[in-house]
Parts: sequence; structure tokens; C-alpha cells
Amino acid sequence: MAYKIALVGATADEETEFRNLLSPAAQRLRQNWEISNERDADLVVVDVDSVFGHMAWLKASSAGKRTAAFTGRESARESDLLLGRPLSLEGLVKLLLMFNLPSGATAQPAAPAAPTTPAVAERESYASEFRPGEARPQRVAPPPRVEAPVEAPKPVPRPAPVVTPPPPSRELALADFLTGISLPGPARLVTAGAPDLLLDPASLTWYSSATGLRALAPHCARALVLGDWQLLNAGEYAAAKGNLAAQPFSRLLWFYVLNRSQGELLPELDRAARFKLARYPQSEREFTKHFRIGTFMMKDFASLEDIAEASGAALPDVIDYVNAYTAVGFVENDRSRYEASDARGRLRNPFTR
Repeated sequence: MAYKIALVGATADEETEFRNLLSPAAQRLRQNWEISNERDADLVVVDVDSVFGHMAWLKASSAGKRTAAFTGRESARESDLLLGRPLSLEGLVKLLLMFNLPSGATAQPAAPAAPTTPAVAERESYASEFRPGEARPQRVAPPPRVEAPVEAPKPVPRPAPVVTPPPPSRELALADFLTGISLPGPARLVTAGAPDLLLDPASLTWYSSATGLRALAPHCARALVLGDWQLLNAGEYAAAKGNLAAQPFSRLLWFYVLNRSQGELLPELDRAARFKLARYPQSEREFTKHFRIGTFMMKDFASLEDIAEASGAALPDVIDYVNAYTAVGFVENDRSRYEASDARGRLRNPFTR
């Protein structure tokens, strides 16, 4: 019986090499194989690494064909039959062998030749000395060897697996969705007492009808889960943002840190350090004291107490200011370096590191 095989999706050079290897591979297995078209083939080999490879595999599978994956990978989800790339005689022999094995079986290497023992040598010598026409002398079979029973090894008890309890879950907040947690697309957050907030994770921008940042404080104060966000399709997102101006995530993170600081210095900042603005930020109109704090911090490094005294602001207000502008990369200090963003340029939540 001759089997038919087809190679689909490979290059012209690979098809030629495949044809050249098929005959010696079939001879090695003492089988008959011939090249055929995809429709009549018993085995369809599909180049699943090509652009249309998966579509070709689906077509062959839907037609009830047995398929094999031609791939440079060690495994392929399309088939348990594999033909490795680059082509080789050994790889093709293994494929043809596996085709004829029952489903789920594995090809076993040929058993090595048994070593020649004295008894075997004696039988071979006896066979070689026999001449045609002579009567073969009778041989008496040796008594069977009695093997001593082998005691099965006792099972070794395995130690009980060590179960590590999961870390306690941390409550999420708005800053987490501005920094480490990426929403799958544009989304809206609705919070009682605040205008709706729209986030676009692709452009790292947000939108709101709020006339000032203070109106967004309820969004900053609440705990959040992913389900609190209303995911929007393209039409809903366009309608929701309307003519609102896009604003950067950094501005919203700045306000979040300012709102949540409550006069407590960020954990990574040293209370005894001296602080200075690396560049002057655009002051928010709602926070009139910030202009005086920023003006003094542009001059030189100074302690929190000195900044408060020189600017006439309360110390908790100075701490909130330093925290907020540190989080968005505007503040330097002489004790440590605070990185406002990670290696990908994304902002990070200063309350979680």
C-alpha cells in the first residue's frame, strides 16, 4: 500500500528538498510513500510558521485530513505530529514512523544488538559447522535457570509540600490605575459627589468636566476594584469626552498625592533631608500658597522647616507640596534620589514602593 503525503505552505526550495528526502526515508522504513496534492493526501504537512499556516491547517483539519506541523519550534499547538525545520532525513523518518503508530504512542529507538555470550557463540558455531545433506545432531536443552526473586524497593515517603500563604491583598486606589495597573481600554469612573472621570490608558490622558482639581477629591479618597470602571467602546468614549481637553496622567497623580498626603512625608523621603525644585512647575490656581513655596524652593536646598518659615506656609502644607511634586519628578533632595517613573517611563505610585 502506498501512502500519499502533501507539503503545504513551504518555500520552493523546501518542497524540492522534501521530495528528495521522501524516497530514502520511505525505504528506510520499508514503506511506500508518494507526493500528492492536499485533497488526496493521507498526511498533510503544513508550514505553521508561515503567514497563512494556521488557516491552511484549519482547512486540512476541517476536511478530515491527518495533519503534521512543519515548524522550527519544539512543539506546535496545531498537531502532535511534527516535522522539524530545517528538513532532515532523520526528521522525516521520525514523522513517517509516527504516522503509522497508534494515536498517543511514541516512537522507540531500535534496541541495541545483544552482546555475544558463550551460549550464543556455541549455537552460532554449531550452525556454521552444519553441512547440507548431513543429519543435524540432536541437542539437549540446558536446564532452565532459576532466578532468585528480587525484593521490590520500599517506597520512600515524600515530604509534605510546603504551602506558602498568598500575600495579603492591598486595597487599590486611583493612583494604581494611573501607574501600575493598565485598564484594557478607555474607561469611566463614577463617584458620588464628583464629576465623572475618563481615563485613556493608551495615551496616558484623562478627561473630566470638573472646573478644578478639588472637585475630583472623591475619586482620590475611595478604594477601587477593576469592576468600578465602565469600559467604553470607541463610540461611547468619543461621546463621553466630547470637546473636553486631554490632560496628562501626571497632573492627576500630582493631585492624588497632594490630597492623600495629609501632612505626612512619603515613606522614601528622609525627614532630615533638604529639598529643592529642579524646575519650576506650572502653579495650580486653586492652591495660592504653592506659588510662595515654589518660589523659595527654586533658590537652593532647604529643610522643610526652613521652607515653611520662608514661604509663610504651614509645615503640613509644605510636606504635601514636596510629596506631590516629588511624585511627578520636580523635586530633588540631598539625601536620596527618588525616581518618579520606572524604566518604561511610566509613573509609579509613591505610596506602594
